[in-house]
Amino acid sequence: MGNSFEYVFGDTDVAARRLDLVAQTWEAPSAIFLRDDVPDRPRLALDLGCGPGHTTRLVASTTGATRTVGFDTSESFIARARADGPDGVVFLHHNVMDLPFPTGRANLVYARFVLSHIPRPDRVVRAWMSQVEPGGVLALDEVEWIRTDDPALRRYLTILAALLEARGSTLAAGPVVDSFDGGRDGRKRTSAVRVHPVPTARAAELFALNFAMWREEPFVRDSQSGADLDELDAGLREIARQPGQATITWG
Repeated sequence: MGNSFEYVFGDTDVAARRLDLVAQTWEAPSAIFLRDDVPDRPRLALDLGCGPGHTTRLVASTTGATRTVGFDTSESFIARARADGPDGVVFLHHNVMDLPFPTGRANLVYARFVLSHIPRPDRVVRAWMSQVEPGGVLALDEVEWIRTDDPALRRYLTILAALLEARGSTLAAGPVVDSFDGGRDGRKRTSAVRVHPVPTARAAELFALNFAMWREEPFVRDSQSGADLDELDAGLREIARQPGQATITWG
């Protein structure tokens, strides 16, 4: 494909902290997906957009893959990942939009929360399918919807969705995945929505870290006043300091 994309959440220390929290928060539903819907012990498993390696290690440990390779465009994330890579797991600096992949085709190609950052995700899914061996699986772990009654959390999600849409992508890439039929040489094997409640304090902590990465984006600054952005930032931080029973739910 030869195209590039800019990851809106960045690759700073703050961004790495965010991905640590994402890994903790979504390990359980992602492990269920990998265990229930992905073949056991693939010869080669690829993790697209691996960041600092959390998902790559999860793919390796859950599937028992002989070899697992994580791809990411961030040199700093790849360095973090390589510092804690178990046997059989390697990390390569590679743009997941550049095909073919340097490893060749794989038995399993996995990505979690990547499509929402890529323009025209429908085209990308079809292109990634070309990197799957016959009989292999393209497994895409994406957001179908996010539901919350909290005004600050809803405000954050509304602005983020508009930012991603302006970049040609979408916050909820699950429907894109569901609409893909497998392409010329494949077929849709499974498509399911799992409901995952997250404590609002944890979600607000994640959102505040995210917000710090993209609040200065020109689109955001042009569409929101500085006072409104400050108010949202303060609201997210306040929710993060108040752990309780309330939840925000991902599908």
